[in-house]
Amino acid sequence: MSNNIYACACQRSVLKALHKLLLASLLCLTSSALAENFASPYQFIDSLLETSRTACLNSKAISEKTQTDDESLRSVRFTFCQCYPERARLLKNSLPKAIQETQISEKEFVRLYLPEIVNKCAKEQAKSLFSGDCPTHLSKSKPNSAKYCSCMANYIDSISDMEAAQIGLESSKYIPLLAESNKRGQPPPKMPSAFKNFIAMDSICSLK
Repeated sequence: MSNNIYACACQRSVLKALHKLLLASLLCLTSSALAENFASPYQFIDSLLETSRTACLNSKAISEKTQTDDESLRSVRFTFCQCYPERARLLKNSLPKAIQETQISEKEFVRLYLPEIVNKCAKEQAKSLFSGDCPTHLSKSKPNSAKYCSCMANYIDSISDMEAAQIGLESSKYIPLLAESNKRGQPPPKMPSAFKNFIAMDSICSLK
């Protein structure tokens, strides 16, 4: 696949939305709200809920100030106003009483509990991009938008929560590198595996 085709694929709105989503997720992971060395799972979840609430309000303020409501902003709102709070509360309510107030490190919280929120929301967000009004949103750029959206939604259904999160993480790292290599007239960097699979399926679904 040529440099230009790679660049075209990476500039599509759905990838921009995934990119924005993962950058936002990474900000949550490194937020000062989760900077304590030790706390209970409840305290960590409450901090994440507060971080999500702030991010949600900020995204709404940006939308109102700029009078825009593009796919990236909708993605951020879905994540921080809806998915993260819902998943965080579900996790909080599911914890056995014996460990609710047990002191654990931030690293343990990220390893043991955060994937239940971040990974699941990554998949839900990716799926939402290809359902609902997807055919309408992509009708100008894709004559086969209905078939394309259905094909990509089926693909997202077939992958794990972890792979969906990995796609977003890899795209957030790869897209800036690709832009820089194009700017310098250099060959594209090696594409990481999960994102490569996503791009391959994007190409297949585009031919439906």
